[in-house]
Amino acid sequence: MPSRRNHQRPVGRLAAVPQSRRSTSGYALPAVAASLLVLLGALALAIDMGSAFLIKAKLQDMLDATALSSASLVADSGSTDPTSQVLSRWLNISNMTGAVMGVDPTLQASDVTTGRWSAEDETFVAVGIDGVDHSSSNAVSLSLSVSVDSDSPASFFLGAIASTSEVQISVSSTAYVGAAGSICAEELFAPFAIGCCAFGDGACGLNYCSSGSYHAFATCDLTNIDSSDDDASCLEFRNRSAQNACWTIYGDPNNSVNTNRLRNYLRYGPSAGGGDACSSEVSLDEYELNDGRRTSVVREFRNKFEGSNFYSGSPAGTDRYAPFDGDSDSWVMPIAIVECESSGRTCRSGQEREIVGFGCAEIRQVTNNTIKLRMLCSGEPLFEECEIAASESGGVNFGLSASQSMLVH
Repeated sequence: MPSRRNHQRPVGRLAAVPQSRRSTSGYALPAVAASLLVLLGALALAIDMGSAFLIKAKLQDMLDATALSSASLVADSGSTDPTSQVLSRWLNISNMTGAVMGVDPTLQASDVTTGRWSAEDETFVAVGIDGVDHSSSNAVSLSLSVSVDSDSPASFFLGAIASTSEVQISVSSTAYVGAAGSICAEELFAPFAIGCCAFGDGACGLNYCSSGSYHAFATCDLTNIDSSDDDASCLEFRNRSAQNACWTIYGDPNNSVNTNRLRNYLRYGPSAGGGDACSSEVSLDEYELNDGRRTSVVREFRNKFEGSNFYSGSPAGTDRYAPFDGDSDSWVMPIAIVECESSGRTCRSGQEREIVGFGCAEIRQVTNNTIKLRMLCSGEPLFEECEIAASESGGVNFGLSASQSMLVH
């Protein structure tokens, strides 16, 4: 038999330590140090991002407030450059707010751009481009950039670590005075609307104030009127393609339009037609329209305009023009403007059409069969009588603004 080998370890020799049992205590400190660096970096990043977010949010609020308060200045500035007024608004807001985490921003004239905002196209065109001038401006665009350097109380940790001398934070804001998208039913004194096709644009995208002939879109003469401006537009309430106006009942888009309800609307206001007057506004919604001459309704409108019969002693119109004989020759009112049909027949009996915006009109003369008016635009003295209070944005700009500023997001 083969002899057994003695497998006992030799005395006096060190046994080899298995690889898995070697001590790793020498690597712990570098690992902990590396982890701490990562954690500190993450903490610094979180603090930096939080600081940047707070600074940017505060600057954005300040710039938004300036844009909102300046949009009406721009819209009402006429031919004057309103930049200095915008900077004055910024200074007031900046003084009230104070420094933002040690950052004291300054808005420069070069940061202010005025122009025209189209809610329909969602585009901003600056003054001096595509024929836009100060008189047609309705919007202001502001931009602001600030530098946070190492001397600022808001200096960034990572910037110091990376030897970056400063960090840039930029914000911008655009606000405009929008076209009227809703109106209190009580402001719509007349139970009719004008089809936008009357202004020569079947797509309803034309601002009639941009046209030189907006005063009279369907020209007819005023009779027995001693005035240099004797042109007006005749509303066509007829069941044919030439019609440019429709009968409707505001404040109640669900009920039918008939002669009796139209007359009651004139006598007692929107609530007489079944609507709830001003608890809800007339907005860009579909309303039932109707056509036809409806001579008795036109006559009722004339009586209200002149203050005769049911309205005796209380004319809605005024004697504004020569010969100043006591007869009404002017009644300024907002007018709803509705979309057109492709055939040109805007208000076939029983049809529902959408209101696309609101305009301002001056009723000049009413006969037994015809209502004669002219459209008004911003900048004309009488336009102020069409002011709409607390209305929302959304309509096509037919000349009547919503009397409030909106931010472009």
